[in-house]
Amino acid sequence: MSNAKYITQEQLADLSQRKNPILTKIKLIIDNSQFNVGDFVIKLEKSYDWDTDKLPDEFTPEYIDYNLKVPQKFVCVHIDDEGVRYLKELEENNLEGIEDQEVIDVFSGTNFFDDEDNQDVSCFVVDPEYQDHLLISPDLEYDPSASYAEAQERFNSLEEKNADIQEFFATVKDAEDFLKNVKVGDTIYDESGDPIVVSKVENKTLKKKDYHWKAYNNFKMPSYTEITGTITDSDGDSYEVNWTPASLAGNSIFTQKPFTMDDV
Repeated sequence: MSNAKYITQEQLADLSQRKNPILTKIKLIIDNSQFNVGDFVIKLEKSYDWDTDKLPDEFTPEYIDYNLKVPQKFVCVHIDDEGVRYLKELEENNLEGIEDQEVIDVFSGTNFFDDEDNQDVSCFVVDPEYQDHLLISPDLEYDPSASYAEAQERFNSLEEKNADIQEFFATVKDAEDFLKNVKVGDTIYDESGDPIVVSKVENKTLKKKDYHWKAYNNFKMPSYTEITGTITDSDGDSYEVNWTPASLAGNSIFTQKPFTMDDV
């Protein structure tokens, strides 16, 4: 509705091309949240990458635990007259105690296909695992916690396997006992599992001016071993690192490539 006395046809044509950005976003979220009460949903995200200065191409789920790679699940508990969906987050994807969980709406933490600069993008969608269950076993009750329990069991097995190839150094003496046996060309792995190819092994005489002199002197160490190597991180970037007993004390390394969830 408009008043022709106060607005021209050109202005009306211009207004028809305009869209309120807030209302547009609200409509997008509602239109793309087409799930029903009782459906289990997950949250998909794209986090802005400041290194590449853009959003990634693919969505990834919001995980309960990044190590487990199990998506956090929600259940749709209400749809209002405007079509807005309301959800409850499942603790460890378990329905137990769900009645005490806070109700959230699909706008909470959602930024659906926003094209503004430097913005993360996220949305709620029906859980693919739940969809598969409805297709394969529609007569059986769905257990949203099953995949989390299975992943937790696999992760515990993974921790046990990696413990056998992990060296923890409680003191500089423990670290020195390991480093003095390292040879040029050896590959060892840091706590993140990134490989270090050793290029130099040096025995250095301890001097009082050394920053960690006291730590070494407590174990009456006249010298210590320093290794130099090239580390390649998970992004494929390589750079030089130096390790000494002092830098390793209180930390651990792996003597071979650590196992991953794909190995258990």
